[in-house]
Order: sequence, then C-alpha cells, then structure tokens
Amino acid sequence: MTTPCTPLALLACLLGALCRPVHASARDLQQAGEYDLLAGMGAAPAIEEAPAAEAPSCQSQLNYSSVFMPPQAQFAFRLYANGTRNYTCQSATLSVGPAMALLTTTGAYSCHGFFVSPFVGYNICSDPATGQPVGKLTLDTTVPGAVFVAPAPDGNVDNEPWGRFKVAADGNLPPVNYLVRYNTTGGKRPEQCTAPRGEWVLVPFTAVLDYYICL
Repeated sequence: MTTPCTPLALLACLLGALCRPVHASARDLQQAGEYDLLAGMGAAPAIEEAPAAEAPSCQSQLNYSSVFMPPQAQFAFRLYANGTRNYTCQSATLSVGPAMALLTTTGAYSCHGFFVSPFVGYNICSDPATGQPVGKLTLDTTVPGAVFVAPAPDGNVDNEPWGRFKVAADGNLPPVNYLVRYNTTGGKRPEQCTAPRGEWVLVPFTAVLDYYICL
C-alpha cells in the first residue's frame, strides 16, 4: 500500500538529499588542494643547477717562486745531461762571453745537444733501442717568458742555476712545451778567461731535464 506523500514529508525528503554528508578521502582533498594551488599560482619553475667552475689551466698556475711545474702539468719524459758549458774568450778584454753547451743526454731518448747561437739550442734525439731518429727539441731563449732561473737550493754558486724553459718538439716526440732543469752540477761561468783570445773555456756540466706538456 502506497503512503501518500504529504507536503511536510516532501520537504523533509528534499532537505535530507541536500544535507547528505560527502565522504571524501584524504587523497581526494589533497589533490583538490593541489589543483587549487596550481590553478591560482601556476606550476613552480624547475631550479637549474649552476654550471661547475672550470678547472684552472696549467699555464695560469705557473709561478716564479719555484722552477717546478704545477700539478696540472703532464710529465712526458726525463733526460740526464752530461757535457760542458762552453764560454768564449772575447778578443778585446779577454773576458768570458756567452756559453755554448755541448751535451749528451740519456734516459727516455738518446740526444745530442748543442747551441747554434747564444740564444738557440737543439737536442737531436733518437730511440735508444733502435737508434732511429725521433725528433728535435728546440730551446729559443728569445721567446718572451722562455727562461726562468733560480739558484740551486743547496746554495752552491759553482753550479748552474736551476731553471724552467719553454721548448718545442717535432717529429715523433711528445708535444712537450716546457723543460725543467734541476740537480745541476758545474757549468758556472768562470770569473776570468784563462784561454787564449778567441778560444773556448770548457766547464763540465750535468743536470736532470724533465719535459712537460702544459697548456
């Protein structure tokens, strides 16, 4: 039997439908809140990381407190020099002129070193195992910044100073561009010329020569 719906009952039905509680999950509420935030403010931009600082170059780290190379330098090979520093007796006053070295070097390569002028020297190198030529090392002291010398740490004034020099290599040699000379013995310019006018004064000389690539 159907019960007639009185006006009062109809009003109660309508109010019940409007006031029925909404059972929303916490996730629904969170998503709704995120949507409102993004709609009102826009998506936050991605944070870009700052680029890593470039490592300093080898040449920028060269200093004049030591003849040795900075850690960025790439060691290439070592030679042991044994020979003479040769000074000329000048004609006017018999004073000693510039040195012209004659050296034999052993180690990674077998080289014959000599100067073609007071400013330019060569090391002509070969493979010690086969004797085949491998290239030439050039020292040109007229190049700006090519020479930096410092007294030997032991303070012995009879020894040539230690030094760092710009060099160039050709042939099959590694592309070295710096030479460090250290552990020198002898080679010091004599105070007076004891040879006849125009002749040579030969002073025995040894050193360790390390070659580097430094860009």
